[in-house]
Amino acid sequence: MIAREGHIVRWRPEGAPDWRADAEALDAYRWERARVVLLDLTACVPWEGDPWPRRAIVWLQRFPLPLVSALDGALGGAWVDLALAADIRVGSPSLTLTVPSELALPTVERLGILVRGTLPEPGKPLSGRWLFERGLVSALTEAPLAEAERVATVIASRGPYAVQLGKEAIWRGLAMPLEQALRFETDLTLLLQTTKDRAEGVRAFLEKRPPQFEGV
Repeated sequence: MIAREGHIVRWRPEGAPDWRADAEALDAYRWERARVVLLDLTACVPWEGDPWPRRAIVWLQRFPLPLVSALDGALGGAWVDLALAADIRVGSPSLTLTVPSELALPTVERLGILVRGTLPEPGKPLSGRWLFERGLVSALTEAPLAEAERVATVIASRGPYAVQLGKEAIWRGLAMPLEQALRFETDLTLLLQTTKDRAEGVRAFLEKRPPQFEGV
């Protein structure tokens, strides 16, 4: 199920999702002024069918909107590809994640970045605590969906262009030498100076009120 509530797109797969249909729906909401995607993986059933192809995982990782995922229970198989495609992952203490022996190459590459090169053993359940200590999960809480919703709400209240360019700066910058990544970030910052949202942010600060960003 994919539905938009205000600036937040709620994505709760019911069984193995059809990547073409879900990609089309997510892209359509992006053009309807959505600002963040909330991926609910707190009640997943075993994945049935083929995993998402490489191009679909790459598309999801590079999706312009920030992706916040809520993780709970036992996640394995192709669900791991979706979970690790998220930019921010919120898990529960009871979460376990089992890396399958066959993992999409883009997920392997991202996993290697997140754990700094030492990949987990396939087939071995990884606890929520283990994932949190190694940065694979951003936060641990008894109510991961509620916390993920809170994070998504905060992101949705920020300037859309600033958030999207911030995501781009992080993930593209990881593959660059430090000096090049810093120049790239500076270039994106200069782009933001030309937006109306930047001017609105300054006005709101001076007037001591919440900004009303429009994504322009």
